[in-house]
Amino acid sequence: SGCRHAMQCRTVVARRVQLHWFGTAVGNMQFKHAVEKRNGSNKSMASRGFEAGTTLPLFPLPDLMLFPGVVQPLHIFEPRYRVMTTDSLDATGRLVIGTVLEPGHAQLSGNDAPVEPIAGLGQIDDYQRLDDGRYVMLVSGVARVHIEEAPSDRLYRRVKVTSVEEQPIGPLDEAQCREQVMEAIMERTASTSLVPEDAGLGQLIDLLLLHLRLRPPALYEGFAELNIAARAERALQLHAAGPV
Repeated sequence: SGCRHAMQCRTVVARRVQLHWFGTAVGNMQFKHAVEKRNGSNKSMASRGFEAGTTLPLFPLPDLMLFPGVVQPLHIFEPRYRVMTTDSLDATGRLVIGTVLEPGHAQLSGNDAPVEPIAGLGQIDDYQRLDDGRYVMLVSGVARVHIEEAPSDRLYRRVKVTSVEEQPIGPLDEAQCREQVMEAIMERTASTSLVPEDAGLGQLIDLLLLHLRLRPPALYEGFAELNIAARAERALQLHAAGPV
């Protein structure tokens, strides 16, 4: 392997600390507001969209999916990804979290790990640069996107980003589906305190998927499913089949 700490890279070139729905806890760490600090009053992609064919930095991670609405703590320590983070902060604060499933983990130390085509568009919300050049940061999931490899003259990879549209279901079916998904979430969490009041059905299904403790390939299958009815059916089947 070309990576001296390949196993650490696999279990995270970025380390998962905690994951909450629309929120995170990071102890007493003081974070800077990333984009305001580096770039003035920069609007995020969440509020102003993006042009077709936009290219963004790619951060490939083993078995990690950045769902819309999730705030993901990351620890950046590889030199190439420190450069990626600095470049992102000097630009829009946006990057793509790409999922690498087995057997691609062994290639993460290089620059050719196979990344799944549906990925998470992320926005760096807060960060801290440590004295040794590492970063700890919070990345918010903005949207699912389709990615294609793009040329890069940097140490890290870049991808062309295309928006994807979820396929909605009818209002009557949606009401019934929402009720079933909320019941499943209650059974898994014993609370709805983590559920935003304005959460859409797609977000509720994502929340259920994240509480099912699925193996990465199964979780990615749900993440990549753009038909909301099909995603809901799959999540509810897995809920019914698995231990609570």
